[in-house]
Amino acid sequence: DTMWFEGPSMKLHRKDIDDEVGIDLIDKDGHPGHKHKPDMDKGSYELRVEHNQDTDGAVNIDDVMGVLSISRGMSQTTSNEHKLAADWNGDGIINIDDVMGVLSRSRGMERDDEWRFYDKSSNKSLWDSTTKTNKMDIELDEENDIELSAILRGDVNASYNADQHDRAVSSAPTPNPAPLPLNND
Repeated sequence: DTMWFEGPSMKLHRKDIDDEVGIDLIDKDGHPGHKHKPDMDKGSYELRVEHNQDTDGAVNIDDVMGVLSISRGMSQTTSNEHKLAADWNGDGIINIDDVMGVLSRSRGMERDDEWRFYDKSSNKSLWDSTTKTNKMDIELDEENDIELSAILRGDVNASYNADQHDRAVSSAPTPNPAPLPLNND
């Protein structure tokens, strides 16, 4: 059960043009997911998804125990999305390195979150561990629906809830200048 939230930026990059501009995807009205603008040229594109939401409390000791259990062979991943969440370092194997990664995140020693996206229709992960980006080749023809699930790295038990766990964007403290003494003599 995937919940959609504000945030991920989705852009299509044409394969035959080498630029970093990209075309933003638009939200589908009243539906989860995104679609491209109707007037886009057909052809080969690369879909790139970025999400920079940091969280607090979503990755906790339950996730550490979960990834430990998987790494020891005491339990199995139940889906590819589950595996993406547990595979902290993205090497395709769930072992003690992933346990240590999830542990350091749960203890707050590591504070940056990484989001991985998964395409439900092709059953493929968009996560590319070499470039540390979410991307996928896509052929635009008539009506392309893209339904992605967002996976928070380390959230093995999928407890992430935007209302509870999203970290507010830290704003710079507002300067509070001391009043200057006025010399009126």
